[in-house]
Amino acid sequence: VPGDRAARLVFAAPDGETLSALRRAWREGIYIEPTSAVALAAADRLMAGDSGGTTVVVLTGSGLKATEQILQLGG
Repeated sequence: VPGDRAARLVFAAPDGETLSALRRAWREGIYIEPTSAVALAAADRLMAGDSGGTTVVVLTGSGLKATEQILQLGG
């Protein structure tokens, strides 16, 4: 869209970074499912080169629906 100021970026997040982001969220009291942590890991990559903009990450998956997976990850 011409004139649209929103950035259009795509980031990949390796499994190790995703798991680290998931555990960080848990330590901060945010109980999300593992797939939501991909967004956090990608945001970490985005903000590594941040020049002061605003970053918003929407986390929609509750950890309650993925407790079995989380236990397998050592959560």
